[in-house]
Amino acid sequence: MKNECGAVRDLMPLYRDHLVSKETAAFIEEHLETCEECRKLYQEEQEDSVNMPESEDPVPLTKFAAVFQKKKRETILLFISLACTVLLSLFSWLSAPKFLNASQAVASVHEDTETVSVQFTERVHHYKVDRDPDGGTDIQCWTTVLDSLFETHPSYSVSLEKGNIWYLNNYRSFDARVSGDTLLYGETEYEDGRWTLPRLALNFWLLVSVGLSALLGILWFIFRRKPWGSRVRDLFLAPLSWTAADLIVERGIGSTTFSLMRDFTWIVLIAVFLFFTLYLGVRYIESRRASEENTDF
Repeated sequence: MKNECGAVRDLMPLYRDHLVSKETAAFIEEHLETCEECRKLYQEEQEDSVNMPESEDPVPLTKFAAVFQKKKRETILLFISLACTVLLSLFSWLSAPKFLNASQAVASVHEDTETVSVQFTERVHHYKVDRDPDGGTDIQCWTTVLDSLFETHPSYSVSLEKGNIWYLNNYRSFDARVSGDTLLYGETEYEDGRWTLPRLALNFWLLVSVGLSALLGILWFIFRRKPWGSRVRDLFLAPLSWTAADLIVERGIGSTTFSLMRDFTWIVLIAVFLFFTLYLGVRYIESRRASEENTDF
């Protein structure tokens, strides 16, 4: 009888949840009719299960699925942002202008009745013509790595109004072998030649971003354990992204440029995607650490 009571008591939880066969259920019911002690124990368990309060914070399968889907979306966004950052950086390098000097770019200069015709060499893939402050014309030519990959050989020529026509050699530093810009047509009033200097505006923004990165990085290190430390960290990622984007576009330290708007636009685009990559990457690492520490899932 004692062995039978032990077997029935082991099966009671399954019997209560209707997880036993008909034969086993009939055996348990027959035993409960004859054994007052087991019947009383079964009734107490029934009352406990009815009176048991519901969990205030259940973790059903649907909640786990929602958390999983959220992590999956964040992971997908992280890889998309990373891919965009890499592709933009690569295209920025490949499309960066490689300026040509006058001897490399200009094949011939012909004077017509009312205009001056300038013929370019096959090395020129892009050119730009502007009016200079003195009323003359400025020309600059360049090629890119992307153009050399496709091996295109365009042949350009432009017809310009008569006047001083300068070719901008666009050297980043003074070279004793090159006397600044080249006068293709007209008469110069500059005894020592004319120089076109690169723009320095991006250096200002680089210095600002480096300073903010250092300041916010120090503040984050000091207050990283505070509740609002993560906000300081997120702010720190913004100037850090700009600094990294500047180094990517300018391919090193120093932001002197002859193509200011082009470089500025690329820095903004890469900095935006780089910021989201770093932001999502930090959140991904934090979620992985939290999931490893959380034994509920």
